[in-house]
Parts: sequence; structure tokens; C-alpha cells
Amino acid sequence: MIRLWRRTGLRARLTIIATAAIAVGIAAGSVLLLHGFARSRLHAIDSANRTVANDITALVAAGAVPPTLPVQAGQSAQVLSAQGAVVAVSPGTSRTLPLVSMATAKRLAREGPQSIAVDEVQTTRPNRVLLRSQRTGTSAQYVVVTESLQDERATLHSLGRFVAYAAPLLLLVVGTTLWLLLGRALGAVTALGRGAESIY
Repeated sequence: MIRLWRRTGLRARLTIIATAAIAVGIAAGSVLLLHGFARSRLHAIDSANRTVANDITALVAAGAVPPTLPVQAGQSAQVLSAQGAVVAVSPGTSRTLPLVSMATAKRLAREGPQSIAVDEVQTTRPNRVLLRSQRTGTSAQYVVVTESLQDERATLHSLGRFVAYAAPLLLLVVGTTLWLLLGRALGAVTALGRGAESIY
């Protein structure tokens, strides 16, 4: 390997080194892009879930829970009693099966929003789940708001595939450009050297 490297011309060496450095930068940038996109989407979902959860919690505190809970598109919501019974639901959500178990509800009330599999929603898991607890008299009720991560994961997968195809093509273009530019630069240096030799 060392012998092969020594036999490689200066132009090729410089091209390989520069291309490798750029490849590391592209790989790091791709990872940061995908990670940043995923985090931004989770933040947006949590923000929307938090708004709906706060609105429903206010209704629970006022004792004015409607039979059908107001939610945004793509969300499911339930109000659960302290015993885990379903008190109210959003359109299209089960009135008999709770979205999460009571053990999960109590844990999420302490720990905040998480991405988990929701018991009742079988076709769109995992979901991003946000939960609020509200005391009413001597007992507590739980507000559960969920949104499927199916679309976000599909979008992230598509973005990852695009990066996987685009990064090598970009690297090929950069490497070819470097090869051509270095050829011109080194050719000019060689010509200058020959000119100086002819003078002497």
C-alpha cells in the first residue's frame, strides 16, 4: 500500500487527499441534516400535541369535557379516568380501548412526550404521545394526545435515500473538478520550471 502510494503521481495524491476530506465533510453534513430534520419534525409534532392537550386539559379542569374532543388533522385524543376508563374521545378514536395503559399514562405524565407504540392504533405505529394529568375533585383524569409518525418516517426515509444517491454523485463531480484544476495548476508549474531551465 505504501509502495503504491509512493508510485502515485502528485496530481493523483492531491486529488485523493482533497476528495477524501470533502467526503468526510459531506458524510458529516448528511448525518447532521437527517438528524436535524428528524428533531425539527418531532418538535413540530410535540408543539401541536401540546396545544391540543392544553386545550383539552382546560376543558377537563372546567368540568366541560365535550363528547367529541377537538383535535388537529392526524391526531387522536382521549380523556381517561383514574381507573383507565375512556371518558371522551376525538373523532375516529376508540370509545372502549384506551390509547395507552394506565401504567404508561402515569409514566408519560411524569416524563413528557415520547415515541411509543400505541395500544389502540394498530395500523399507524409508532406514535408520538403526549399526556397531561388533571385533578378533578379527589381523583385525576388523563388527557392523551397522539400523532402517528408514519408520514415523518416515510419522509425521513425518502430524504435519506436522496442523500445516499446525491452524495456520491456530488463527490464524483468534486473529484473530477479537482483532478482537472490540479492538472492545469501543475501543468502551469511544470511549464514555468521548464522555462526557467531553458534560461539557465
